[in-house]
Amino acid sequence: MRPILSTIFLYFVMFTTIASGKSIEKVTLAIDPWYPWIKEDDGNPNGIGVDIIEELYDRMGISVEIKLYPFRRVMANLKLGKVDGSWLISKNKEREEYALYSKPLFSDPYFLYELESDKKLFGWSHWKDLKGYRIGLTGGFYYGDAFHAAEEKYSYDTF
Repeated sequence: MRPILSTIFLYFVMFTTIASGKSIEKVTLAIDPWYPWIKEDDGNPNGIGVDIIEELYDRMGISVEIKLYPFRRVMANLKLGKVDGSWLISKNKEREEYALYSKPLFSDPYFLYELESDKKLFGWSHWKDLKGYRIGLTGGFYYGDAFHAAEEKYSYDTF
């Protein structure tokens, strides 16, 4: 196991109407289940990430509704203004066109894993070394400029 990128900064993201300075009584946030930060218990959002957000809004006197969706739907709802915000989302140029970002909440590395059944030594030091391997990605996730540039340049086999 090796980090694919040194760090991915994760942000709190707000749709522009929330950041307009108007008095806010309630916000609707969307997030995808991302263990251990966000998990689903009987259809309800739970986990330390939910606890932090609920406490933050409670201290501001704002009611918060959290909706769980697959990641691509979270991003689509943000872009279309159907929700007020989200959190734990990496920043990129496309997303900056429709979302405002806080300072990073924390950074989290990504890792590459190999099936134990392959029983071969996996090592890489350059992006080109990943060519020829099948790489599983989470749909809609942003893995950083370096990874996505290498993915295009070396035509990675991703699924």
